[in-house]
Amino acid sequence: MRVAIKRGAVVGSGFSRTACALLALASLLGACAPKAPAVIATAGPSPTARLEAANSQMLAGCLDCLLDAYRDFLTLRDDPIVGGTATAAAIRSGMLISVREQELGFLDSGHLRSAHQMLDAAPLLAPELAPIAEMADVIVAGPAGPMSIVTLESQTLSMVRLSQSQKPWTEFLRERIPGDRVGAYFWLSFACGVYGSQVAGSADRAAIVGESASAPLVAFKDTVACARGRVDVLQRLLDQEPRFGEVHFYLGLAALAGQPRPGAPGGTPDLEAADKAFRAAYEWRAHWPSVTIAIANTAMTAEDFDRALDFYGKTLLLVPGHADALLGRIRTLTYLTRHTDAIAATDELLATGRNPGDARYWRALNEEQLDEHDLAWEDVELAERLMVNPDVPKLAGIIAINRRQLDVARQRLEVSLKRRADCDTGHYLQIVLSEQREWDLSAQVAGDSARCFDKEEAALRGEIARFQTAANLTPERRDRQIAKREQQIAANARMRANCWFNAAAASFNLGRRDDARGFAEQIADDGQFGVRARELLGRIPR
Repeated sequence: MRVAIKRGAVVGSGFSRTACALLALASLLGACAPKAPAVIATAGPSPTARLEAANSQMLAGCLDCLLDAYRDFLTLRDDPIVGGTATAAAIRSGMLISVREQELGFLDSGHLRSAHQMLDAAPLLAPELAPIAEMADVIVAGPAGPMSIVTLESQTLSMVRLSQSQKPWTEFLRERIPGDRVGAYFWLSFACGVYGSQVAGSADRAAIVGESASAPLVAFKDTVACARGRVDVLQRLLDQEPRFGEVHFYLGLAALAGQPRPGAPGGTPDLEAADKAFRAAYEWRAHWPSVTIAIANTAMTAEDFDRALDFYGKTLLLVPGHADALLGRIRTLTYLTRHTDAIAATDELLATGRNPGDARYWRALNEEQLDEHDLAWEDVELAERLMVNPDVPKLAGIIAINRRQLDVARQRLEVSLKRRADCDTGHYLQIVLSEQREWDLSAQVAGDSARCFDKEEAALRGEIARFQTAANLTPERRDRQIAKREQQIAANARMRANCWFNAAAASFNLGRRDDARGFAEQIADDGQFGVRARELLGRIPR
């Protein structure tokens, strides 16, 4: 018998309306219930791969590489698998960053302090980190440490600690290399450092460092600390890793030292190459006192005084009271004939307590240029108590001449000449001897000084010839260097003419007619002394 199904009837014989309702409700609830989350693969490298990449960055050796590695290590510290290893690596890289800053003369960035904080929080993380942290403390606080934290007291304490601990430290490091490349870096810091000759094996560093030297980190350290800036190695490091911006600084130092580029002759400082390298370093890091003062010193040597003054000022903005920058600023202002400003700058240098002898010397020189003879004398006397060189007694002699203290002037100038043969000093001494009518000594010193100026002129003209043919000089720098030497030749010619005349007059007074004639003939056509020289020649019978 066929059964007709009515609309709304239950399908099947065993289901009730209630069961049907329950099924509908269950279906509705199931549709609203939260679903289990889908498993999605994490994009990018795994924590282990990221750790390996950060380690590779650290061994790449450049400061930017170390900074990148440090940041990457920090991001992995909370990882449940590699977190401990990453923390230890962050401590190592932080110490390396601070040591590199010390090597470069950077301002302190605080990475060593952060490394200590991480180490204090997990002292059992890696037993070898504690002694390496002590080593980093001593290196960073040493004589060339970051300028914002190092004091004379800290330098002294670090040197004491170094002398006491260097032996056990280097023995500890020797046990870890060549496998530990960070250890090799620190070992080279000692083997090629202040007390390097006392480090066992320092003469055989290549054999000790071994395969670690293949890492740019270690190769850089060996080059700048031990091989003293081999240009070929430095250039290769820069070619392989363009982020090695600090290499430009060392290339500049090598150029100033006359170290040749591959295929180029050496022995002569290359100011153009040095300036180019220092500019590249400055573009890499502008807030770098060692670079700003290197640019200033290079400009000073090239007699580009405006540029020198600018970069001494930049250095002082970074490190107020920087003694070398202050002294450079004083010298530059002096050469720019800004004597009042130069004297004010000596006050700043004296306030630092550094280089007091230099401060007093340059103060006296500028006071003398302003005809403040008595003030200049007070300062040069103080300088003589603080410094021993030929320049201070030379200046004292000049000041004494202007104060009409001829005996004092003679004594100081004679001291200066004993310390260094100098044409200018001889010129001033023969003036004093002529005034004192010491004809025999006057003739001798005047003649010697005139011949000294002849030799100096020949040397200056040789320099001019080299500048005229130098291919590596900009036209501006070449013209400036040539003009300076031409000015020096003209100034020397005036002093030489005075020497020839006084030699002639002294010889005439001694009855040495032939000598007098020979000296006077040297200046018979001179614009200043020619008339008197010809008059003297007229009084000498043939």
